Amino acid sequence: MSGCDRSEPAVPESDMVPLQVSVLNYTDHRVNNVDVDGSWAGSMGPHGGGGKFAGSSAVPRQWRPDFTVTIRWQDDEQYADPVWRSGGPIRYHERILPVQPYQKAADGQMAFLWVAFFPNDVIKLYPTWVGPDHPDFPDGLIDPSLACARKFPGDKKCFSRPPSEWIMEQQEETRTESAQ
Repeated sequence: MSGCDRSEPAVPESDMVPLQVSVLNYTDHRVNNVDVDGSWAGSMGPHGGGGKFAGSSAVPRQWRPDFTVTIRWQDDEQYADPVWRSGGPIRYHERILPVQPYQKAADGQMAFLWVAFFPNDVIKLYPTWVGPDHPDFPDGLIDPSLACARKFPGDKKCFSRPPSEWIMEQQEETRTESAQ
């Protein structure tokens, strides 16, 4: 399958480390249907993440600066697209990204690949053995809602809405647009 070819040299399967994948969303917008190299990783509300693992991916045992991963996702803009709402094709954003240097435990283990969405369309991939809030988490990142609450004290936007609330909001927007 030519769609699976990578530009860098292939890594033998025995030299790959499987990791659980989770999404961290540090933005004001929902990210939907995230997948990592074709493996579904979940969806995440604004300023949410870190608690669920939906997919898996693999990285080379030894970090390589040329190793990349393909991330695909949807966002609120795509759900608002009138073409999609009228039954048109589902569109995805797609980006090929390098994997950040590994954050390994003292015994060399890693367990997670965190897909972190940041403002200004920045996405980073963090392979590590810990989660946000741990003192050894890369870039000193903390839980997205707490990071937002520190930056915007008291702002309700910092705490992710439950999916049922988000779906009801989308349905209401659709009804309002249809009535106009």
